[in-house]
Amino acid sequence: MIEVMIVLGIIAMLMAWGLPAFVTAVQKKPLPQAVSDIMDGCKEARALAIMSGVPAELVINAEGEISVQKSQATSAQVDPALGGDESDASKALFHARLDESIALEALDVNLRDMLGPDISEARVKFYPNGTSDEFNIVFRVDDQWRQVKLDIVTGLAEVETDPMKFMKR
Repeated sequence: MIEVMIVLGIIAMLMAWGLPAFVTAVQKKPLPQAVSDIMDGCKEARALAIMSGVPAELVINAEGEISVQKSQATSAQVDPALGGDESDASKALFHARLDESIALEALDVNLRDMLGPDISEARVKFYPNGTSDEFNIVFRVDDQWRQVKLDIVTGLAEVETDPMKFMKR
């Protein structure tokens, strides 16, 4: 019985020593998390548009909230046979929030700058044929930069990590 208690004590000490390192390893840093959230949002919006047969939107608001929903412009045209109704158009099907340490250096939709003080949100449309609006977003945390942009023909997002390519804008 004493031997079992000693072994359990050693295991508890090892777990207490290794747990902070494990938690740190599991938590994502703000920049990779932001890129992952945008990539996941784009993927969800593209899939929603293709599967439902109506445009979907990736919405990024001024508070850094990211959501995916059916396009507002087509909410009156939603076909119940495709699994939706008008109330579905305003429901967010994906939700994420950018960390407060993330600085947005650029946010362009169809070559229009969406970072102005009078703009409360940016909407990127994804269409049922797999295409999308032109979209570009640049994140910065300290001296690290990441750019996510969409290929308008395929609606697929790609990440650029070389700051020299997008700082020349």
